[in-house]
Amino acid sequence: MTDKKDKKDNSGFDEIRDELDEKDLEEMQADEESAEGDIIEAKVDDAEFLGENEEENDDTSEYLLMLSPEEIESIIKERDEVKDQLLRMAADYDNYIKRTRREREENREILTSDILSAFLPVIDNFERAMNASDSTHDQLLTGIKMIYQQLLEVMRTFGVEQISADGKKFDPRYHEAMSTEPSSEHEDQTILEEFIKGYFYKDRLLRPAKVKVSVAMDETELAEAKEKLKTESEAKKKQAAADAKKDEKETGKKQAKQSDKEDDEENSGETQRDLDSRD
Repeated sequence: MTDKKDKKDNSGFDEIRDELDEKDLEEMQADEESAEGDIIEAKVDDAEFLGENEEENDDTSEYLLMLSPEEIESIIKERDEVKDQLLRMAADYDNYIKRTRREREENREILTSDILSAFLPVIDNFERAMNASDSTHDQLLTGIKMIYQQLLEVMRTFGVEQISADGKKFDPRYHEAMSTEPSSEHEDQTILEEFIKGYFYKDRLLRPAKVKVSVAMDETELAEAKEKLKTESEAKKKQAAADAKKDEKETGKKQAKQSDKEDDEENSGETQRDLDSRD
């Protein structure tokens, strides 16, 4: 009875064993050794067949010959699960490394842009000094220009570039409109004047350019706009003159009251002195 059962088991096993060639066995061992050395310690729970000591691991092939088809199928399934787990862990770790590197780079870019932004007012003051200088201080102006160019060159080495604005089309992403001006000679939303320069740091906006923008009008509209501006300007002048005259009157009244008060105090003082002298 036992011999018949053994023959039946061996017959079924022969069919399975034919499908498991030497390459499959080598792959199983390589996967287990790689998992054990790199990320996790892969092992088969059934210590009866796949023991934890080196001698039993070396004899894995011999143990497999003693297993039933169901047990071999279970081992293969478990191997595939361990392999899938290792692949998932490796992918997660790779994503973690990439995400950490990206976040570190972004934080460095933010810190660098904050530091570079602090130098922009210094550059603005150099430009104001150059514009305000006259020909009587040629040497001083030359020195200022040299320092200004040196500072710009240092900023360029860090990736800072000026935004082109004058004569360009207004772009709210890079320009900030400080004022508008009616014009029949320029297209609508054309930058007429640049008050303060804007700057890029690589692909990051450090500061938008502050500009004056044109408002396109035909000759009739332009004449009406100029007349309106003239009227508003005259009205402001008249109001300013009226306010000044009013302030002058109030000042005169205050001075007159102060003078009367002083006169009264002086008269009172003289009267008191006369009374004192009579006594």
